Amino acid sequence: MGFLYGIKNYFSLFGPKGVFLAGRSRAFRRTSQIGVAISAIRHPLYLRLRNSDVTLLRSIFLEGEYDWFFSKQPHAIGDVGAYVGFTSIVIVNCSPEARILAIEPESSNCGILRKNAASYPQIEVIQAAFWKENTKLRIDDPGGGNWAFQTREVNASDTDLPSGGLVDAFTLDKVLSDRQIAFVDILKIDIEGSEKEVLECSDSWIGRVGVIVIELHDSFKPGCSEAI
Repeated sequence: MGFLYGIKNYFSLFGPKGVFLAGRSRAFRRTSQIGVAISAIRHPLYLRLRNSDVTLLRSIFLEGEYDWFFSKQPHAIGDVGAYVGFTSIVIVNCSPEARILAIEPESSNCGILRKNAASYPQIEVIQAAFWKENTKLRIDDPGGGNWAFQTREVNASDTDLPSGGLVDAFTLDKVLSDRQIAFVDILKIDIEGSEKEVLECSDSWIGRVGVIVIELHDSFKPGCSEAI
């Protein structure tokens, strides 16, 4: 992002205060957390400046990436790869009766997610990864920003486990059964390549899902498109 474009972007999103805070974060080389009011959203949203949170905020709330129209109101929704919760927030403001399971494995993202979900009892935050079996996975940072963390199986040769250690990983069967949910109307999946393993082992739960909304990552892991 160019410097002038960045200033215009922050000004359009947050006004003069946002430009000042972003400049201060840049000068001190640290990420600042702010709360912002968004039209048609009942409670303030929390995000980190100089971070992929800003790009996602624009795409969802200004460009309408998840402006869905429901011909029938959903009862249960899975937001898998929930990141900081923006998708869950959009949905719960459109469908306040829906129950939303927001699943996010990475701890710093999950901290912001919990703050954003705190005012919405319909949203349950689950810090875990979505996977083909119930196990523990490691979280890797490929350097693409906070929204690009990846999960993978632990190998016998792994001696450099990240500082956060391992994260719980669950199948959709377990998540739904533990909460006595029989059917998910919408399952949104954005899990940076892990969709390949998940979809290849989906026979036991695919019949419990109405609609899947998914971002595929063949550039990270060949075979994701074939899996779906």
